[in-house]
Amino acid sequence: HTGGNDNGIPNYALYPSVERQCHFLEAYLRERDFIDSKTHGGNANTDANVDANDDPVKDISSEITHLQSQVEIFQMINSLYWGIWGIVQAAEEVRIGTFRVDDARSRMMGEIDGDEWDYLKYGRNRLERFRDCKGKMMRC
Repeated sequence: HTGGNDNGIPNYALYPSVERQCHFLEAYLRERDFIDSKTHGGNANTDANVDANDDPVKDISSEITHLQSQVEIFQMINSLYWGIWGIVQAAEEVRIGTFRVDDARSRMMGEIDGDEWDYLKYGRNRLERFRDCKGKMMRC
């Protein structure tokens, strides 16, 4: 959770670092394997391509890398979804007449704070995060 619920500006410094995410994913995978071994009474990794001599640390490391890439994709898609949602909500303000066109640019740039939740600012910030995530992924 990155906040932003009070002013429409998420604080992405609160987002877990890649190192912390990988630590969580490792704990998750180890717990999954433990539960699976108790449930099925055998090795949790039942993939036919896995050799009995494979290194479990290497195996879990590749799973962590794979899951981390999925987290990055989900973060990007999530930001796009909520960015569009914010813009659609701001459009509803236009429809019902509570949106002031004179203040639109200032609101988008974060120069004016309204008394109510600023859907437009929130949508803009989430779309910026989408662009940042997309740019990061394209560089890899």
